[in-house]
Amino acid sequence: MPVIKNKIFVYLVTRYLTYGLQFVLSLIIAVRLGPYFLGVYGLVNLILNYFGQINFGIPHSLNVLLIHSKDDSEMQRNYTFNSCIILSVFSFVIVLGAVIWVLIGGVQMGEYDIRLYFPLIIIIAILAYFNTIVTTVVRFQNRVQLLSIIGTIPVLMNLFVVLFFESEELVLALVCANLLSCIIVLIIGVSKGVFARFERKVISLPTQKQIVRKGMYLFLYNSCFYFILLSVKTIISSNYSVEEFGYFTFSYTIANAVMLLLDSLNTIIFPKSIDILSNKNSADRLSVLNKLRVGYITSSHFLVYISMVTYPFFIMLFPQYSKALTSMNIVSLAVLMNTNSYGYITLLIAQNKERTTYMISTCALMITIIVGISLARFVRVEFSFVVISMLIAYLVFSFMATYEGSKLLGEKSSFSYTIRHFFPLKLFIPYGVAFILSILKYQVLAVWPLLIFAVLNWRDIKYLITLVVKLKNNPNIIDIK
Repeated sequence: MPVIKNKIFVYLVTRYLTYGLQFVLSLIIAVRLGPYFLGVYGLVNLILNYFGQINFGIPHSLNVLLIHSKDDSEMQRNYTFNSCIILSVFSFVIVLGAVIWVLIGGVQMGEYDIRLYFPLIIIIAILAYFNTIVTTVVRFQNRVQLLSIIGTIPVLMNLFVVLFFESEELVLALVCANLLSCIIVLIIGVSKGVFARFERKVISLPTQKQIVRKGMYLFLYNSCFYFILLSVKTIISSNYSVEEFGYFTFSYTIANAVMLLLDSLNTIIFPKSIDILSNKNSADRLSVLNKLRVGYITSSHFLVYISMVTYPFFIMLFPQYSKALTSMNIVSLAVLMNTNSYGYITLLIAQNKERTTYMISTCALMITIIVGISLARFVRVEFSFVVISMLIAYLVFSFMATYEGSKLLGEKSSFSYTIRHFFPLKLFIPYGVAFILSILKYQVLAVWPLLIFAVLNWRDIKYLITLVVKLKNNPNIIDIK
């Protein structure tokens, strides 16, 4: 099959080009806003992120239920329609809460005045809920070209507005571009038949209860997990200056861009992973899990270590963000730590262990808050080092996820076995070197973690190349059958 007809190749190339453009746009936005207004824009996005997580796990529940009913199109339609009903009720509650919040003067948040943006934030948040239904259904159906188009729209809208505005006007223009992007995606969803045609008989309270019941623990898991990042952002925004929060926003944007490359592939293979890991055969589950982990973890570490070598060059291009370099390194290592548990959370969800995932993420969130506040308010470290709280939380999260997943597979579940399994020496040594160099700010030695990793993991890198060739030759392996 020619490469140009390979749907995985087309999707990944499209997404990588989009991420590349988004990355460049992030740099341009950072320059045109400056540290202060980048901090304001960061707060707007932070609020939207909070709204995005408070969804009762409906999209996550829908995703799993669609996969479990892969052979019943009528049930799929019922799940989708009733998910929209639930989100409609929830949207009404949000509007009511927003009105009350405005009446009591809650939109003035310390140094941040978001009164101008608040109505737009509420509308975007509501539209985003329904857009998650669109992306969930499209992803389940493996319509990867449509998924690429949906992911490209916000970037193109931002590209348009960034050419004509700057400073405070650019903040408003970006928020309006976000709103228009949500509207376009919703129109696409309707035109492509994602939303079921209204029929009174489709409305089912038992189905809605099933969605909410399954979604609740998924909601608590995803919310607590995502709040690990949001809590760090909140601690930094409330304990440091607007400019310092702007530096952190810049550093997270740069560091997270690397992981977006891998997330694009994970987006299209996640439904297939859930489908396979739902298998009751432990040997089959273990085989698939090991292959997923080697491919994803090796790619993640390799990309992050390459990126850490390039970060100083970005600072040379944007010297006003020189204070963000240490934060960029630590954020990269914190996000990288989370990849060590890759596959195990998917396994737990596939085996209906949502409550276990919730307990794990709750524990990690509490660690983030306690350590983060301690570092910011009592130890009074510079803002870059507050991110260490996130790194520690992800370390605990990865350990617990691996431990519970190993028990589910019938493997050893001792402390020492779990440590060796989720963070073996071939990963720990280069990671430890990178962390020490970042804390000591020895950026000139940043190439050493990359070299050490390549030497210790050359077999896994070789397997990764083989895996890429397999995906190239047979893109249909991601389909749910």
